[in-house]
Amino acid sequence: MWVYHSSIGPLYIVPTGDGLFGFLYNGIIWEACPTPQIEADNVYCRATGCPDASNLEELPHDLSEWTYISK
Repeated sequence: MWVYHSSIGPLYIVPTGDGLFGFLYNGIIWEACPTPQIEADNVYCRATGCPDASNLEELPHDLSEWTYISK
């Protein structure tokens, strides 16, 4: 999984168990994509459906700006 520490708390990209990678914030998986890179792009483009994340001024540009952590 990957984490980005934002001003609203941690944002996560997590494997969903069905081969996808989901954007997790505040206990909710807002959407899922086939790769973590695509999910990171969606977070940056504010295309996840999560209003709290979409309203952030600073978001990571790509997956390289997220921190990988093993479960």
